[in-house]
Amino acid sequence: MRNLAEGLVAGGLVAGVVWYATRDRDRAARERATAERFARLADARAQLATAIALADGAVVAGNASRLTPPSPPAPSPREENGGVSRRFDELFARHGRGIPVAYLRALAQAESGMNPYDRLGLINVVPIALSDHNERHPEARFSPEDMRDPAKNISVAADHLRVIIDGFRRHHPDVPNLAENWRNPRFAELLTAAWNAGHSERAGVGRVVRFLKAQPAASRPTEITIDAVFEAAARAQATSHLSNPRKLAYAKSVAAAFLREVERDARDGIRVIAA
Repeated sequence: MRNLAEGLVAGGLVAGVVWYATRDRDRAARERATAERFARLADARAQLATAIALADGAVVAGNASRLTPPSPPAPSPREENGGVSRRFDELFARHGRGIPVAYLRALAQAESGMNPYDRLGLINVVPIALSDHNERHPEARFSPEDMRDPAKNISVAADHLRVIIDGFRRHHPDVPNLAENWRNPRFAELLTAAWNAGHSERAGVGRVVRFLKAQPAASRPTEITIDAVFEAAARAQATSHLSNPRKLAYAKSVAAAFLREVERDARDGIRVIAA
């Protein structure tokens, strides 16, 4: 009897061990199956996200191709290696109102990096300058969108430069550095400062020049230069742009680039400035 009881107990223990082992194996199998389902679901979600992203990218690319103008042609290696690009020179000459091509080239490079699709165009024309142009020329009005047309942009920018030069001549004929002389670097600097930081007699370069001329002889600069204008701008209560050292550096850099372009054109046999 005792042997029988011991046998039953032993059998029960074995059965219990087998049951626990089977239960653990089944639970592990279920856990593996669940993990595999989650992995497949994650893969499916990732594939769906990729498909959506690709579809969105295609839509965006399609819209961009319709809305974004084509990139301008790349300059030739000669232009890249030898100086500022000359690819708009014909337009500068045709629409530049007698402004030297080399100056317009240097200004366009500084204003937009020679990019006609810049927000304000090849030679950045700010809204007030465009508005003034349209008032002066009601027969040839342009919209802000027109400023991305290089020919129209150059025409408006050159017209604005002519307004500045004419204002210098009318209001300050006694100031040598404000006389239109493209061989005078100081004229190019003052013109660029007036273009970029303000030219008016009310608050721009004209106001500062008038202030300087009104000073007693002992405190008046011997020569009116861009440095003299920027140094006196605050005292003259002119626009704060004429007290901004970055504007000063900008004007000087454009004038310097213009002179480099004049020298490069001369080396290449291109007629640059009328005698």
